[in-house]
Amino acid sequence: MLTQQVKEIMNEDNRLQGTLKVALSPELCSSSLINSLSGFIKEYPAINLYIKETGHISAFDVSEGNVLIYPFIKEREDLIQHPLATITYGLYASQAYLDQSGIPQNLEDLKNHQLIGSKVTTSLFPDIASFETTKTPEKGKLLIEINSVTARIQLAAENLGIIAAPKDHPALKQGNLIRILPDIPNPTLDICYIYPKQFEPLKRIKILGDYLKTKLNE
Repeated sequence: MLTQQVKEIMNEDNRLQGTLKVALSPELCSSSLINSLSGFIKEYPAINLYIKETGHISAFDVSEGNVLIYPFIKEREDLIQHPLATITYGLYASQAYLDQSGIPQNLEDLKNHQLIGSKVTTSLFPDIASFETTKTPEKGKLLIEINSVTARIQLAAENLGIIAAPKDHPALKQGNLIRILPDIPNPTLDICYIYPKQFEPLKRIKILGDYLKTKLNE
């Protein structure tokens, strides 16, 4: 049985207007995604997007018709999770850092480098034990763990170490970062468009999902 709140959302949605809350993983606040959301706002001005970062699934309130753009969430049968895009990652550093610390020739060499890690980094590069050391600092090794891609790129541009980042992130070029170990397999992160099953009929949720999937895969 639909609650009064859900009924109000449904009635408002029939006119393709109202507020749609979009929560993003910090890993996904890239220029391409934000630009796509900006384009949607211009095309559908009657739909008010409320966009925020969230680093915790528990912060995702499914009671208000929210949308979550995030990697697939296991064991959540109450959610609809549509594949949205696939992000390919690489390893990067600044020329100044490489001049000072040397260019790693293989994965083993990374043990002698300063690494800027994140939760995604450790899951995407499980064979790189050095990224795990960001959780247990060793003497002389810089300890940095930050989940924002943009912040990691900025730190790497300031010659503080090696990062993992999406290969097409525009800030990599702006920061003059150089890809290292290009011959290792490129890990990928599958992103989903997620919302509660009870809101599957909402037109504005479907329209935003279709719009983003088209724009992000152009």
